[in-house]
Amino acid sequence: MQAQCDTLIAKTKGTQLETFANAVCNTALGIKAKAPVKNQPTIKKKRIGVRTNERADTSISMDQLKSIVSSSIIKGNAKARFLIIEYSDLQCPFCKRQWDDKTIETVIKDYDGKVASAFRSFPLSFHNYSTSGAYALECVALQDKSRYYDFID
Repeated sequence: MQAQCDTLIAKTKGTQLETFANAVCNTALGIKAKAPVKNQPTIKKKRIGVRTNERADTSISMDQLKSIVSSSIIKGNAKARFLIIEYSDLQCPFCKRQWDDKTIETVIKDYDGKVASAFRSFPLSFHNYSTSGAYALECVALQDKSRYYDFID
């Protein structure tokens, strides 16, 4: 593991990914980081099970949707009429169960050419390694997009 981390850190030296590579390697090797990673995604904490009258704003504009699609790595027919965008945590056991059952792959296969999917990282704060996993996944995407889904598997 140390050799892979040394290679990753050497390849990202002096780039924007250097901090992320260090964080991923430190987590993988069990080394505590000296300082928190900057620009780390944060999730607002809510109390679970509390009823409120608040409604979430779930609407997005076409420009926002196009931006999401253009920055995603599409699995299946990139010109499919329907796109399933999966927001998931790489450490979540429930997300893993869905992934292992190949639910989305089955839908893509059953609706041959009409449906595609895209995976987007959504690291949950209560999973210790999910943020590091999300960073590692982005590093894989920057190096070789064809290995993106292999890394998730």
